[in-house]
Amino acid sequence: MTYQGQRIFFNQDYTSDIQKKRKQVQEVSKQLKGKKVKTQSLFPTQLKIHLETSMKIFSTLADAAPTLKEMGIHVKVDERESLQMELLRNTPATGESPNRAGLTNTDLRGFFFKVKKLYKLSEM
Repeated sequence: MTYQGQRIFFNQDYTSDIQKKRKQVQEVSKQLKGKKVKTQSLFPTQLKIHLETSMKIFSTLADAAPTLKEMGIHVKVDERESLQMELLRNTPATGESPNRAGLTNTDLRGFFFKVKKLYKLSEM
């Protein structure tokens, strides 16, 4: 598009976190296309892979990591994102009743212990 004889561009206004994740998805897409695998980057940071017999949509690269590993592509997964996905995937293993988010007190304690260990936070 031009304005008063000058070419102008419009960029998406994503947060820096979303921009970083989109770049990672685009890098993985390039690697997959190099292996003749059709991909699409969906909004905001999803990855769609067209396989020979099916199609898979991953909401994060952490979700896609096992499939990508089978295809010979290594993905660096953010530890915090990995912990969040693990918590969301796991169902309560104890007899406790989950809260509205589906997490038990044991789940929450385990999560915060991992976060504390990860970030070396001191007791408050």
